[in-house]
Amino acid sequence: MARVRIIAFDPGSKKIGIAVLDGDDEAFADPSVVMHKSINLGTGSKLQRLGRLAKEARQAIFSVNPHPNTFFAVEGGYTGKWGGSVNALAESRGVILGTIFCVGSPTVMEFAPAEVKRRFTGSGSADKAKMIRMAKVIFGIDATEDEADAIGVAYCALVHLREQNLKKRDF
Repeated sequence: MARVRIIAFDPGSKKIGIAVLDGDDEAFADPSVVMHKSINLGTGSKLQRLGRLAKEARQAIFSVNPHPNTFFAVEGGYTGKWGGSVNALAESRGVILGTIFCVGSPTVMEFAPAEVKRRFTGSGSADKAKMIRMAKVIFGIDATEDEADAIGVAYCALVHLREQNLKKRDF
């Protein structure tokens, strides 16, 4: 059993959520949220916002002292009818992934939005209000929409690690 840290991102074109969760990768002990924040990328050109995103993501990663048992998780993109939204989200995810790889992480876990919602709330179609409510119920945290989504991504990653470790066990 190892203590792990999950640094998770909920990408967006105007705002992103970041959450850091500590927990055990095997035991179902209560995990704790170390940090959660929402970052408004502000105004300016798309490239200025993406540059701010890279800077903020890097600062967030180093502010929580990553260690050898640190894992990264990012919510996957969605496919929708609004091409501009899909492209903006893909660009945001690309900046986040590039930043993670540049700070030395060899792997990143990625989870579809519906999977995050299902693991965090029990429903793959949960709305933002339910995500916020679960952050309060599980962790006692008042979170914004973006923060609750990032907390859900981190929680999903921790559950995934636990499932993988249970599969490795020799019963």
